[in-house]
Amino acid sequence: MKKTAVIYWSGTGNTEAMANAVLEGMKSAGAEADLLTPDQVDPAAVSGYAAIAYGAALLSAFPPPAPPAHGWLYPLLAQRAQCSEGAVERRIRSAVESTWLRGSLQSQSALFGLSISPERGKPTNAELLCRLAVCVCERLYTS
Repeated sequence: MKKTAVIYWSGTGNTEAMANAVLEGMKSAGAEADLLTPDQVDPAAVSGYAAIAYGAALLSAFPPPAPPAHGWLYPLLAQRAQCSEGAVERRIRSAVESTWLRGSLQSQSALFGLSISPERGKPTNAELLCRLAVCVCERLYTS
């Protein structure tokens, strides 16, 4: 049977509780799964797993925790693009809107899964930026 690694980091215990719930659900469905923290993860430790589930707070495991994007990222992008911070935010929102309207539902689901609120129907700028950061980290650590 293929094994899954549930990797999480928790500062307050909330993500740990969710990771344990995911693990219990997987095991009750007959899956083999292990719970790991980032300090237990290295290429050798995860090479035997068929799938990896990441805890939502994993990025916070790299201190200091990231400040809100509008506090540091928007000014940086605005300076490089020679526009205002508001223009940066509008451009990101425009990218989300056009991707959601014209993009592949299958690709959107693969990237965001069930993390998008049904009321909104699409990710916030922060959700998009966070997901992009996770994708970059995954490529850096798996290349």
